[in-house]
Amino acid sequence: MNSSVKHTKEDIKRLYHFYSRRFSTEPFDFTVAEVDEYAKKHFNDYSLLLQFSVLLMNHHQLKPQSKVVQDNAVKYISRIIKHSDSLFEKEQATFLLASIYLQRGQNDSVIELLEGARLPKLPANIVLSLSYLQKDERMQANQTLQAEVYQNIIFIMNSLTVMIQHQVHSNSDQLIDRGLKIAQTFDLNNLHPNSMMNFYLASAIYKRDELYSCIAYLKSFNKIVKNMMENYYLHGDDFFDEIDDWIKDFDLGNNAPLNIATFKRQVLIQVRSNPQFEHIKDTIEFKNIIHDLSNIVGA
Repeated sequence: MNSSVKHTKEDIKRLYHFYSRRFSTEPFDFTVAEVDEYAKKHFNDYSLLLQFSVLLMNHHQLKPQSKVVQDNAVKYISRIIKHSDSLFEKEQATFLLASIYLQRGQNDSVIELLEGARLPKLPANIVLSLSYLQKDERMQANQTLQAEVYQNIIFIMNSLTVMIQHQVHSNSDQLIDRGLKIAQTFDLNNLHPNSMMNFYLASAIYKRDELYSCIAYLKSFNKIVKNMMENYYLHGDDFFDEIDDWIKDFDLGNNAPLNIATFKRQVLIQVRSNPQFEHIKDTIEFKNIIHDLSNIVGA
């Protein structure tokens, strides 16, 4: 075990995307074993272990029955929580652990870990931006506030998507309508297509008994996938014009967490093999959706 070497952020980014590509070209179990072998050699590099945990969980759906993936991720996460001096790393590790508990149906464990997250958030970035403004550092203030707005919009869309998926609100049609208005206002189809892809799929599933509406949302889903084929990375736009450097400073940079080949495979399965669409799979409209999606991803 080599406990002295600490990887730079660029090293970790390179390793993440190297193994992400391996998941799309090599046998799944072989790649998982490779990742674990490398992790064991650097078991005191908690930043590396954190991103390896993210790597495993992002690719778990390639073989969801594989218990070793979650076991390895829990092993890395537990070490981070126990030994890391970084509160940020511990917070991320705790969130990942809760996600694994959720997949395993250990709901009481999830609630125990995250119930405190329901407390009101303090506006730390607003205070930070005001401090920048008092120092006349307007660019830093603008970037801080843009990043705050950007993150909150994505969180809102993800929350609306979950509410639609599980119909926890009394009016899911209203959720869809409000989500579409937010998406239009901030051009989310282009700014953050991944969140919109999930939103349109959830909306299509909710409307699965109304063929016309369901197909309309699936067509929007296909358009989003096409957008992602052309711009498969995180980015700002004309409105969020100060966040690109902030995004590039992410642990994985502006690259998507899934290799493009893995992404193509997963989006096709999400629609073609989705049991929620079983009752419409023989309709010409749904067959056209699958045909178009297959052409988009090159299947």
